[in-house]
Amino acid sequence: MLVISQKKGETIKLGRDITIHILDVKPGKVKIGIEAPASVSITRDNYKKKELEVVEIEVDEKKL
Repeated sequence: MLVISQKKGETIKLGRDITIHILDVKPGKVKIGIEAPASVSITRDNYKKKELEVVEIEVDEKKL
């Protein structure tokens, strides 16, 4: 596992096609935005529910 520290407004690149944006940072909470091709499935592991929730991705067709 890679552990890094980021500040609001910074980004993380995963390969060539995936970008994670740090949108907001508050005590106990971080808001992120994920840019990825529509073919990439993104899930969020919610520890309280112990089940996976599929996160809907808004695709900007102009960028594709």
